[in-house]
Amino acid sequence: MKVLAALDISEGRVVRLKEGSKLIRVYSNDPVEFVNKLVQAGYDSIHVVDIDRALGRGDNEGLIMKLLKRTDVYKQVAGGIRSRNLVQRYLEAGADKVVVGTLALTNPEELMDLRRDVIVAVDVADNKVAIRGWRELIDVDPLETLHRLSWLGYETFLVTSIKRDGSLMGFDRELALRIPERMRRRTILSGGILLSELQEISDLGYLGCVVGRDIYERLTL
Repeated sequence: MKVLAALDISEGRVVRLKEGSKLIRVYSNDPVEFVNKLVQAGYDSIHVVDIDRALGRGDNEGLIMKLLKRTDVYKQVAGGIRSRNLVQRYLEAGADKVVVGTLALTNPEELMDLRRDVIVAVDVADNKVAIRGWRELIDVDPLETLHRLSWLGYETFLVTSIKRDGSLMGFDRELALRIPERMRRRTILSGGILLSELQEISDLGYLGCVVGRDIYERLTL
């Protein structure tokens, strides 16, 4: 199972948010050096999120492009990626995968030829799917969304439990168990995950998981 260290970037800093918008802490003013620390600690896969672009208040594209030049880590990029052009720019800059939520959910046909390079983000709250930086809930069942996009040919998914994100509450077992086993092999789990839960998530058959705050707290103590 792949374990990805979250790298949430806002205003050029590494931060951690709760439920996508509530600032918990600034962990570093130098994301490049912070990635060095992650690699030294044994994390060779990173999940980079442009918080500002996701929330529509600017972007950190230049910094992210710099991070994508690294060849010693697996890199997937997320956060407000709502155009085909931006997906292509990140892929050309060195992203292994690009995580797309709103665009893939509202206009999946636009990315069909890039679907092997795209991870579809399915962000979940109250058994509904959130789009546009978690600011809008659409009344569709998350599992139906996974099945529909899988049927269209999308191969990999990132399922996040919004209310647990950044909380250190542990992963959402109810949601994780609802996802059929055949889909778990194609799904990365996210939201409140603790390092102590990695074996349990692996035993459930998930492709991977994203861990943020629990890594950060241990890394900076």
